[in-house]
Amino acid sequence: VIAVTVALRVWSRKLLDDHSTVIMQAIKAATVDRDAGVREEGRRGFWALYAIFKSSAEEMMSCFDSRSKKQLEKIEASVNREWEEGGDMWRLTLGYEPVKRDVRSSSMAPAKSKSVKRLGC
Repeated sequence: VIAVTVALRVWSRKLLDDHSTVIMQAIKAATVDRDAGVREEGRRGFWALYAIFKSSAEEMMSCFDSRSKKQLEKIEASVNREWEEGGDMWRLTLGYEPVKRDVRSSSMAPAKSKSVKRLGC
């Protein structure tokens, strides 16, 4: 899950499009996994997914129970801080150019490309 999260943060959307369904399945499975550590990394991956595939991530979130949604929302700001310039994950991936966008702003949304297959709940 960590590798998927890093890929979502540093690879271009064009590279990710062909694998979006598998990526979303992995993030969704990790977010509801039995193991607490896997769930935590799944939540981190979710926000990376949100930055690239916003509508699919929102659809995925609508499938989660209220506790899972609260856990996702609880870590959103801290996860985004980790990837900002100077943050822990930014420093670990130094040498890569992280995709910079305000994940809550539609004005910074990536350009439309291939349609992403819906997963459903």
